[in-house]
Amino acid sequence: MPDFEGIRVHVLNWAHESEGCIGVGKTKGKNIISHSRTAFAEFTAALDAALSDGGFASLIITNKEQEEIRRNENIL
Repeated sequence: MPDFEGIRVHVLNWAHESEGCIGVGKTKGKNIISHSRTAFAEFTAALDAALSDGGFASLIITNKEQEEIRRNENIL
């Protein structure tokens, strides 16, 4: 993202609350995600566990809908 110092993962519910960051949630609708505090707590717990004692973690961003379309069209 231009002019950004970093992409962050944080609690948010509405698309307008993000300025290029990643919001986590349990369910989604049009321009909304819900249960973001619960999802964020689970995300940070998993990240903390992975990084404890010098561990490693990576975050891979995917678009499940696009992957499903490609799979159905035998593009993958």
